[in-house]
Amino acid sequence: MRHASLFVVVLAGACSTVDRRPLADLHATEVYLYASDDNVRAGVGANYIVSLRTPDCAALAEDAVATFAGVPVELSVPDPSSGGPGLCVGPGTAQTPLPAGTFTGAPVALTIVDSTETWTIAAPALYDGNITLAPVVAGQPATVAWTGGPQIFAALVALDQTPLDAAVPTDPALQTNTVVVGVPATTPAGSTRATIELDGDFRSGTSQCDGPASCDVNLVVSAQLDVAVSAP
Repeated sequence: MRHASLFVVVLAGACSTVDRRPLADLHATEVYLYASDDNVRAGVGANYIVSLRTPDCAALAEDAVATFAGVPVELSVPDPSSGGPGLCVGPGTAQTPLPAGTFTGAPVALTIVDSTETWTIAAPALYDGNITLAPVVAGQPATVAWTGGPQIFAALVALDQTPLDAAVPTDPALQTNTVVVGVPATTPAGSTRATIELDGDFRSGTSQCDGPASCDVNLVVSAQLDVAVSAP
């Protein structure tokens, strides 16, 4: 599970001054949104990263306002020097913490607004209560389902702090919003606590992306579930 602050380095022409443009002139932009409601492995709470690959290293207009889950997003000015010759780091924000409960009960979205347009990049599966684990039978595989979620490319699943083997396909074409996990035959029957963390990626064309040319939405979602283990 990656969890480091980042900016996306992109190919662009050399920029000597800040070139500010309205959203209406930036439709070729690619937006990257990383959001996490929690990170069990890293012990980090809710946070997000935003990065824009704008044409010709352009910055947003002075009146542009961005928010994620209602929290203001401070987008940086592109820095051509940090990318080296012919490269430019586009407007973005480093990893930013969010208040507890940000993702409870409702989907969230990134919005960017200026005097010309409103852009909306939605993360429809980033909220509590959309992860299930069933059926849980000792010695038999169980399925983790991420309702409304993207293709899962990494998973952590444990029963009472005992890690389970998660069968995540390495081929992206075979990845779905479900993961099969192995439940050891020695797992005692009765109630237990399941810890689940999933990484998923809404690939181009699979998430709401109103305004820019494309959106890459990467989500990390976690859950603590009370489950009942049945005897085989």
